[in-house]
Amino acid sequence: MDNPAIPRDDTAFSPTHRVYARLFNGSEPELAARISALAAGMTPLKEPDEKFKGLEWPPDEYRGLHSPPLPLAIIQFLVRLSRPKRMLEIGTFVGISACSFAEVLPPGAKLISLEKFDLFAGIARRNVERFGWTSKVDVICCDAFEWLAGAVKREERFDVIFLDGNKDRYDEYFFVLDKLLDPGGLLIVDDVFFIGDALNDPPVTDKAQGVRRLLEVAAKREDYDKVLVPVCDGTLLMYKR
Repeated sequence: MDNPAIPRDDTAFSPTHRVYARLFNGSEPELAARISALAAGMTPLKEPDEKFKGLEWPPDEYRGLHSPPLPLAIIQFLVRLSRPKRMLEIGTFVGISACSFAEVLPPGAKLISLEKFDLFAGIARRNVERFGWTSKVDVICCDAFEWLAGAVKREERFDVIFLDGNKDRYDEYFFVLDKLLDPGGLLIVDDVFFIGDALNDPPVTDKAQGVRRLLEVAAKREDYDKVLVPVCDGTLLMYKR
C-alpha cells in the first residue's frame, strides 16, 4: 500500500519536484546545489583535465564539446556492467569518452570510435596513446555513414553503441545502428534534449529536429526497452530485446 503521507504524482521524477523535495527547508537553488554536490561526492566526478592529467585539447572554441562528467560516469558504469566485447562510438571528439570507456572495458574488448574531423581524430589518437589504451581503442577518421555502410556489408556486430555524432541525422543513424547492434545490446544516445531545443514544439535548429525525429522513432520501437535519463542534456538508453 502507498504511504498516505506521500502525495502521489505519477508525473514526478525530478528530485527537485515538490513531491520529493517537500521536506527540504532551503530554497530551490539550494536544493539543486545540494543534489549536485551529493552526486559529485558519491561518484566522485572529475573534469577531464583532472581525470586525465596531460590531456591534449583542441583550440579553446571547441573545448565545451565533450560530454559532462555525470552522464559520462553513468555511461561508463553501464559499460562496466554490460562487459561488451565490441563497442562502437560515433563522435570521438578528442577521446575523453573513449578513454573513459577503455578504463572499464574487459580484457580483450575493443572500442571502435569514429570521428569525422582530422583535427579531433589526431588529438584523440594521441590522447589514447598517451593514456595507454591503444590495445583497446581504434580511432578512425571517416565519414561515419560510409564506414557504417561498410560495416553492415561486413556483417559486423556490437554489444554497446554510443551515439554522439551529428544530431541532425540522429534518426538516420538509428536505422543503420539497429543493423549492427546484437540482440541484448545497448544503444546509448547522448544530448537528446539538445540544449532544450528538442523540447520546443517545433524545434528551431536542424540538430534538434534530428533528435526529435529519433525520439519519435524510438518511442514506436517495441523491440527495444527504453529509458530516458533526464541528467544534463539528456541521455536515451535503448536495450535491444
